[in-house]
Amino acid sequence: MQSFARFLLLSACCWSAALAATTKVVCYFNTSALKRPESSRMLLSQIEPSFSYCTHLVVGYATINTETYKAVPPSEDEHTTYTNIVALKRRFPSLKILLSIGGGAADTDTREKYFELLESDEHRTTFVSSAKSLLKQHGFDGIDIAWEFPKNKAKKDRGTFGSIWHGIKKAVGAAHSHTDEKADEHKSQFSALIRELRTSLRNENALLTLSVIPYINQSLYYDPTALNQQIDELHVLAFDYRNPERDPKEADYPAPLYPAGQRDSDLSVDGNIRWFLENSFPASKLVLGIPTFARTWKLTEDSKVSGAPPIETDGPGDQDAIVQTPGLLAYQSVCTLLPNPSNKDKPTTLRRVNDPSNRLGSYGFRLPSGDVNGLWVGFEDPDVAAYKAQYAKTKSLAGIAFSDLSLDDYNGICTGEKFPIVRAGKLKLRSP
Repeated sequence: MQSFARFLLLSACCWSAALAATTKVVCYFNTSALKRPESSRMLLSQIEPSFSYCTHLVVGYATINTETYKAVPPSEDEHTTYTNIVALKRRFPSLKILLSIGGGAADTDTREKYFELLESDEHRTTFVSSAKSLLKQHGFDGIDIAWEFPKNKAKKDRGTFGSIWHGIKKAVGAAHSHTDEKADEHKSQFSALIRELRTSLRNENALLTLSVIPYINQSLYYDPTALNQQIDELHVLAFDYRNPERDPKEADYPAPLYPAGQRDSDLSVDGNIRWFLENSFPASKLVLGIPTFARTWKLTEDSKVSGAPPIETDGPGDQDAIVQTPGLLAYQSVCTLLPNPSNKDKPTTLRRVNDPSNRLGSYGFRLPSGDVNGLWVGFEDPDVAAYKAQYAKTKSLAGIAFSDLSLDDYNGICTGEKFPIVRAGKLKLRSP
């Protein structure tokens, strides 16, 4: 009887430990939201309700000066923004606030600088020193490295004939190559940079995390074994497998948990997470990234009536007044386009197609009609976020991450709840 009681106690302890393992909720916040036009500008006070759910706040994005190779804010007035954000810790002392260096928006035309920095011992030393200075100057709890190496062309799902024809084009030099001839060197140099940054930050008792963009070929630049020894967390930003910038002529699920049909498993959340696990990176340091935004494509007269992806398109779809970027919608903009009592019978309303399994993601579409553009929208909602949080628990990952707070419904327009996507993920982590 005593043995059975001990067994029950041990089982309960193990179950509790498993539940406690997946607890981190990392929330990204791009400070550019504070500089939007007045009608869509976000106030710093408006992110505070998210701190009921977020355990970490990753503030983006510092960048790299291409002349000095120092980590610098995108503008001088950003120093004041950093100070104001870190000051939030006075009211939320348990919140960890990290500065992220990199990101996509500021680096679009200058991504070769990452290679130039890695290849020079002097440039690496300069970068490490400047990153540490920014951390100390503003009192951040850590540094997040979010380098977006030069992009790889999205993989295509080819049939037998397509694969043969691509092989012929490649053999004769007609297929464009995206191979980094120094990939092995760059991988080793990147590991060295992270090691040097870890050493520099150790006396500051600071966190060091890495944000990985899945459409960058992770096998080229990341050595999981070396990185595991130096970083506290690795955030797999598992979205944008398909987007209208890289795939203007074909819309597809932007952030599927599992591949749809016979699609490439690398272009899915599970495929990316399994790659790190199978390459000996511990689940206890992996954080699963979930988007709070939608990707949109413009439908044509030739697009399928059903809207089922993959579907023929004509470049990026509509933009909203919040981010004002073609092909990108904040979640609060998406929900106003979906059928609901407030926009009933409007011509801009999307026909919603749910994914009962939550394995692929929901989408909505409208066919072109008169002066109304056709539109296809692939989006995450609270149900999908909760399902992905459950996946993170099942895999015993360290937690989940949301990008970006400024693109979730921080006004509570959709359901009356503020930050509904972040909230749904957090509540799922708490549930048994």
